[in-house]
Amino acid sequence: MMIKEYFINNLSKIETDWKRLEIGTEMTSFQTYDWSLLLLKDIKEKLLRSIFWKPVFVCHLNSGGEVDMIAPLVVQSKSLNLRFYSMMSGIFILGEKSYSDYLNFIYNKWSDEAADEIFSFIHENYGRIELRLNNVPENSSLAGYVTNHFELINRDGETAVFVDNPVDADEYYKSLSKNTRQNIRTAYNRLAKNSFECEITMCDTTPDKTTEKVMHDIHNDRFIKKNGLGGKFSIKKFMWTCAHKNNETRHNCVFTALKTLSSSWLLLIRINGEVAGYLCGLKDKDTYYVMQNSFSEKFREFSPGFLACYNLVTRFAGNNEIKCIDFTRGTEDYKYKLNGTEKHLCNFTFNI
Repeated sequence: MMIKEYFINNLSKIETDWKRLEIGTEMTSFQTYDWSLLLLKDIKEKLLRSIFWKPVFVCHLNSGGEVDMIAPLVVQSKSLNLRFYSMMSGIFILGEKSYSDYLNFIYNKWSDEAADEIFSFIHENYGRIELRLNNVPENSSLAGYVTNHFELINRDGETAVFVDNPVDADEYYKSLSKNTRQNIRTAYNRLAKNSFECEITMCDTTPDKTTEKVMHDIHNDRFIKKNGLGGKFSIKKFMWTCAHKNNETRHNCVFTALKTLSSSWLLLIRINGEVAGYLCGLKDKDTYYVMQNSFSEKFREFSPGFLACYNLVTRFAGNNEIKCIDFTRGTEDYKYKLNGTEKHLCNFTFNI
């Protein structure tokens, strides 16, 4: 048994091993090599993250010399607390500050022995820094191992929501609450009353530049509204808005994935030919992960976001290859209106 450590500049040496392990039953799209590489390429452009920020990949090799577990970590040696950026010191799983909703080590089959050696290596080489392993699925082997092996300084968590893929679209509609069914009917009645055409499309190609700009604008506007940055002008609001727009257009991992990863997907809803909203994210062998869900305020009365979500859930009804539509972190009402089921994520803080 042995441990090897890799860094960004030689990560390609474990690409084959990583891709062999990422098909494990506890892995999600957020544990794939391609998604992780995309994050690293994006993060390398962000100076603030590179000052005290060091990605390390701790690999455990079995008795046959084969990699059987990878800990994709980020060592943040000092805390940063700037007006538009903050990051606590600690050891995190790669993806902590990105759209990676579910974080984990990379393994096909969990091994306590492999985990023992990885954490021993972390203790010997980075023992002075607290571990902050966040967004770890509660039912994962990693969560069970950490709970049973370490004295935790803190444990809290977040909630994610998924919807099981329905066997039949009509039966699924009937299973929704009376109010939810009424909301769907009302949205379509309003469209008909205004003689508006509604088209919801799963795109086979990457969005063109015009569509991409509209998507960016919709997402920016939603961010401004959600964070109370509209209304009366102030320098603080202006600076926050500019910082977000810069990050949105230059460092949006989801939009980069749409252009580069075959595992990405995009659902567009158009009203009278105009983009009224979109859903996008990643998919694996049996799950669609919704990573962005935005709609234009211009079409709010027609509930384009909810119609798109309902369309996504019913689109694969009866397809046995699709297990669920995962709306990831957050407890927004629309997820429960779609008969969503909760799953819990753990945030662990501890020393070794």
